Amino acid sequence: MRIRKMVFGSSLVASPLLLLLHVLLFVSIGAAAAESAECDANVEARKLLSVAQRNKVDEQLSEAGEKGDTAKALKLIEQGSDMEWQNPNHLKMTALIRACREGHTSTARALVKAGANVEAKDENKSTPLMFASFYGHLDTVTYLVEECGANVVAK
Repeated sequence: MRIRKMVFGSSLVASPLLLLLHVLLFVSIGAAAAESAECDANVEARKLLSVAQRNKVDEQLSEAGEKGDTAKALKLIEQGSDMEWQNPNHLKMTALIRACREGHTSTARALVKAGANVEAKDENKSTPLMFASFYGHLDTVTYLVEECGANVVAK
């Protein structure tokens, strides 16, 4: 099948592999552009909120992380909630830390995909991985280490 040709020396050869590489490159560029546009939209949505409204949606995101309410967490992120907001009533834990502490791997996955910091620390310098491992949430630990590359020697 001659989908695309490339020059090797003076001869032309069909290269479906090259086409596949181009497709993968354009798909990844498109996905990065879409994520960037989505992040910009979340920033713009946040600018429209008053300080009181921002605190309310940030608190709600923190609670959604702890409860494992992935759908609500994603909705709040779309509304401009700050994923890195540290809840002053819960040792300055982020929504991701609270999700990992409770073993809500699917919520943690959604938060990370939306841009949450896997290396976030609470006021005691504890990370999401530390909480997940301390409370024995093996699935969450595996996800953080193997898929997110969480630092296993953080102090």
